[in-house]
Amino acid sequence: MKEIMEFLVNKLLSEEKKYQVIENNTDNNTVILEVSIPSSQVGQLVGKNGSLLKAIKTVLKASSHSLGREVIINIKEVENE
Repeated sequence: MKEIMEFLVNKLLSEEKKYQVIENNTDNNTVILEVSIPSSQVGQLVGKNGSLLKAIKTVLKASSHSLGREVIINIKEVENE
């Protein structure tokens, strides 16, 4: 899941490699992906009315379904560097 998320985030953000994706697996077949990005780029990832983030969730949900897992995405804003 982490690799898919990194690929999508890398394609969407204008400044490459200014983000970090951390994958946490829970005991109940849930994967939590925490994406840390600069606050100035949150809009590029979320999109208008959340449309891009919804599309990302759809892709990850489809990928995780075949593995019998659930994916939760947390977006964490960090101060601009």
